Amino acid sequence: MDYFPFGAEMRTSIAAGAQRYRYGFNGKELDKTEFGSLNHYDYGFRVYHPGIGRFLGVDPLTSKYPELTPYQFASNTPIQAVDLDGLEMYYAANGNYLGRNGSSTEIRIIGRDDVAEKAKNNLVHSNWNHKWLGEYSTKAYENTEANQLTVLSNWAKQNRTRGPERAMSLYTLKLNSPDGKGQLEVFVEGSTVVAPPSSSRGGGGMVNPADSRPEPYIYGAKRSTTIHTHPYGDALEFSNEAPGFLTGGDVQWAISRGVDLYLVPPSGVTMGKFSPDLYFKELRAKLEKGEYGNDYKKMPDSELLESGGKPHYPNNKPLVEAAKRSVNIEEPK
Repeated sequence: MDYFPFGAEMRTSIAAGAQRYRYGFNGKELDKTEFGSLNHYDYGFRVYHPGIGRFLGVDPLTSKYPELTPYQFASNTPIQAVDLDGLEMYYAANGNYLGRNGSSTEIRIIGRDDVAEKAKNNLVHSNWNHKWLGEYSTKAYENTEANQLTVLSNWAKQNRTRGPERAMSLYTLKLNSPDGKGQLEVFVEGSTVVAPPSSSRGGGGMVNPADSRPEPYIYGAKRSTTIHTHPYGDALEFSNEAPGFLTGGDVQWAISRGVDLYLVPPSGVTMGKFSPDLYFKELRAKLEKGEYGNDYKKMPDSELLESGGKPHYPNNKPLVEAAKRSVNIEEPK
């Protein structure tokens, strides 16, 4: 099948008796009607009409591209550019902007340097094998509390269990804006890891959250949040034993890595959150009220731990409780 630049079929290119292929221009599914002039292509986020060379919905990023009509296709240059899968903004792992591809608000990070370089040089060309982009890239979200809660809530509802523990981490990194005048902090999801079956924890094995990493791996991304399940107990029942004893302690794990830790119980509408920042805030306030308060003000958090601030000490357990919160599990979006 041959096409005019904006995707309209060249009817003379159809062999007599040939069956029309379901997928046509740019590999998109053709939604045919009994009125040929109304046929259109499904681009996932919007519908495209090849007869007029326009999408039938407004580009969600219209405000960022005032020079273009909100219904434009391929920036009005279909020979050199193309709207593909709506995978809109591509970045390298070092935060550099690579190019735009499609019309959605989705951001994707390419982990491998060689693929990122290839993407940078070829994103605008319609004949490039763009399927590589999905294989070597990871979806990213703007790092807002609302976005994190949505991702964590969806994960909690899909992974809560009475079996072996599961865990997943979020990783943050900063991206350079396309115009080079600012940065945007985003996060990506790590892989979900599952502990081996065990007779401990009432039948559920213990998981190592450190095994959760972005796929493909993104060098330089920093773990900021971890969510995990317990096969029993409630949302605030974080383990708090001395390091090396049984689990090694949820609380100690979060503090040693400086990450917020969420706990998903096997049932209920809430999950727990432990914040190392809140713990150190409570610990510092407690120690600074004492006889050597001025000395504690100068200490970094790591030294506070060695100066009687370890969370499994009995007199510090109230501080651990003060650093916990219940968080509602939202309906997946």
